[in-house]
Amino acid sequence: AKAVYEKLGTDGGLTKYKVTTDGDKGKESIVYFDDALGLPVKKEIFKAGEAGKSPEMTITLSGFKADTDEKLFALPEGLKKITAAEMKKLLSGGK
Repeated sequence: AKAVYEKLGTDGGLTKYKVTTDGDKGKESIVYFDDALGLPVKKEIFKAGEAGKSPEMTITLSGFKADTDEKLFALPEGLKKITAAEMKKLLSGGK
């Protein structure tokens, strides 16, 4: 579906867009984009023409941390590198 984004303004580090799609007839959304994170953090879904009223649904990103713990990506101690042929042999029961 084709989406059309209309920038509505920026406030407090959030840029607000009105989003309409041709695949979601009868609906429109307001998306809040956090400029510092580079991610959408909130989406409000409305019946078409009712943006500004109470949304039918709100989706919010919360508790997101952009920092990662390098330990999460460390290889485990004792890891043994094997070839593809060795892996095939292991998976086939040693045959």
